[in-house]
Amino acid sequence: MTELSVVKGDDYFGLIANVVGVDHIFRMGAKVWLCNGTGGEGWFRFEWYGASRSGRPVQKWAPTERLTNFRAAWVPLHLRERVFYMRPTRAEAEAWAKNMQTFSDALRAGSKSPFEDGYLKLTESM
Repeated sequence: MTELSVVKGDDYFGLIANVVGVDHIFRMGAKVWLCNGTGGEGWFRFEWYGASRSGRPVQKWAPTERLTNFRAAWVPLHLRERVFYMRPTRAEAEAWAKNMQTFSDALRAGSKSPFEDGYLKLTESM
């Protein structure tokens, strides 16, 4: 069962974030949507969708530590086929965004594993 099949009605909330640091595709500060991920890599890498440096829409894989300012956002109709990670309520998406921000901050601070420094609780809370 996919995340999309769990969501009912017109309430589709996903995550957006901003690119931090230098990236070959996205400009610094670009707003990107969380689209997809892999189960085996945990929260270390996701597929993101946003405007490239040239302004063209691009979907690419990026490490979580290259993103910041995670927040919940209503997913517009034209992005629903791209954004697979959605939550049925804004509150659930905001809790997820808070956990992602904490995890991203920990990675930038030097943590190499979600199991170090108590970050196991983040993965269990999802």
